[in-house]
Amino acid sequence: MSTCTLNGGIARGCRDNAGGVYQFYMATYPTVLNVTNQSNTAGIETIIDIDTDDIGTELEFFPFIPNKNTGEFIETSQVSIENGTLGFEQKVSMIFSKMEAEKANTIKLLATGTVVIVVKDRNGKYFFVGEQDGAQ
Repeated sequence: MSTCTLNGGIARGCRDNAGGVYQFYMATYPTVLNVTNQSNTAGIETIIDIDTDDIGTELEFFPFIPNKNTGEFIETSQVSIENGTLGFEQKVSMIFSKMEAEKANTIKLLATGTVVIVVKDRNGKYFFVGEQDGAQ
C-alpha cells in the first residue's frame, strides 16, 4: 500500500485572505544553516538555526520594502514523473522607485552574492527562501 494515499479534500474556505507581499528581509547566506519543522497545536512552526561561529558574526537581516503592490513571491512545484521526484522553485521580485547610487550598489551585491530571504505576506505569514544553497 502506498504511503501517499489521499485521505481528505480541500474546502473552498472563507474570503478572509489578504493577498500580496508586504516586506522582504535578506541576509548573506551562511555556510551552516539548519532549518527544522516542529509541529504544534496551531500547525507547523519552522525554526531557523544558524551557526554564527561559521560566518564569524551574527547574521543580520535587512528589510527590503518594495513599492506598494509590486512585491511578489511565487512558489511552483517541479514534478518529474520520470524520476519520481518533487521539488519547488521559488521566485521573488520587487520594484523600487528612484535609481540611486546606494540602491544600485545594493542590487549589485544581491546579483553577485548569495542570500537567504524571508518573505512576509499581508496575512503576517513568513516564508523562507534559499534554505538549500541560498537564493540567486
